[in-house]
Amino acid sequence: MTSTLLLPLALAHALVVVAIALPPFPARRLLFSPPIAALHLRVLTAPHDLAPHAAFALGTATAIFLFLAATWILFDSPQLSVWHDDHPHPAAHRPFLARTLWAVRLFYSPRGISWNFRAHHAPRLPLALASRRSYLLHRLSQAIVSFFALDIAQSYMHGSPSSYFMNNNDSSLREHGRAWFWLNLVAFAATSYYTMKFYHVLLSLIMVGLNISDPVQWPDLFGPARDAYTVGRFWGRVWHQLFQKIFLTHASFIVRTLQIPRRSHLSRIVTIVTAFLISAAFHAGGGSYMLNHTFTVTARFFLAQAPAILSEELVIGIARTLWPSRAYPRGSGNNGIGSGVDRNYYDVSQTPSPLSSPSSSPPPSRSPSMSRRPPSRAGPPSLINRLIGYVWVISWFGICLPWIIEEETAAGQLCADVLPISLVRGVLLGKWLT
Repeated sequence: MTSTLLLPLALAHALVVVAIALPPFPARRLLFSPPIAALHLRVLTAPHDLAPHAAFALGTATAIFLFLAATWILFDSPQLSVWHDDHPHPAAHRPFLARTLWAVRLFYSPRGISWNFRAHHAPRLPLALASRRSYLLHRLSQAIVSFFALDIAQSYMHGSPSSYFMNNNDSSLREHGRAWFWLNLVAFAATSYYTMKFYHVLLSLIMVGLNISDPVQWPDLFGPARDAYTVGRFWGRVWHQLFQKIFLTHASFIVRTLQIPRRSHLSRIVTIVTAFLISAAFHAGGGSYMLNHTFTVTARFFLAQAPAILSEELVIGIARTLWPSRAYPRGSGNNGIGSGVDRNYYDVSQTPSPLSSPSSSPPPSRSPSMSRRPPSRAGPPSLINRLIGYVWVISWFGICLPWIIEEETAAGQLCADVLPISLVRGVLLGKWLT
């Protein structure tokens, strides 16, 4: 069964790489898009015997790769508009083998680290970690911390047969009391966060340890949690920025098609809504195909983020009008509780046009990937403003995060461990293997 899923997915990825590597020609979209889409849909609809959590993960990943392929084939001409720091010139005139290797690096660099489309606010590597030795030691310590944090969360979720997350529970989280409600929320959030962080750190240790990549190409996956004092900042600065290129490219196409002025309020609204529509398609669409289960509530979670961010911006705008110089400092959109919408993150005017050319768009001078950010024009928000923001963000996710937890628990998504061993359960229960 596994071969019926992995073979078409591998063929689809190979076709995407070839499509990116070939010289631009008018029929590129028409020639490659149908077979690539058909292969991805084959994966989503093929019969399988995967466990629910594995099927959901594969379905989500397949949906993501389908949108990523569309980004580079349908809506962009990467050989003309994209370049890497190691070779800061468009790749159109390089040899085919060099372009093929370049295309592989491009397709598997969704955050654009060391590329000219680097995700806004993706973390940068501190100067103290510039050497390979210091980087590997730091990442090793992160791997250990992430493993134990994930092990604790998973032991709480799966340590007892009566746990809320076991046995396809279809009850409400709130039925178990306020303390258990928040404990279950924290356990789920910690599992989501540390699963991605742990495996990202492991991959960075392998790639940098084997001298395949430089440390600067593997900064942290997540931003600092202290930045999450608005919902917009949580999604635009703290959470991973793996899909920002996909969001902005698709939103830019919609804005151009509808002839909406760039840098306008309407273009920002369209971009925010597009981003979370695609997020809903990632997380609900792929899993729905693979499991024959409609994840409508999961989709609702992502769709709800757009009105939350826009409402947040409206309230902040009113507060700035009433108290222009006291509680809500203005700046570049990156400071204060007022930066509910990260204006750089949602600015489609920064998305390169697929019609750009090497002669008309020379590579701009770029700061290195390992650098200090320039100081912002506005001062940091006051402590009281940040505290208000943290309370708001926690309250918001306390409202909407149970939607995902309850639906995925009922579908059996959360019954399986994400680690093969458990030191916590081994010491406490004598159960070392999960």
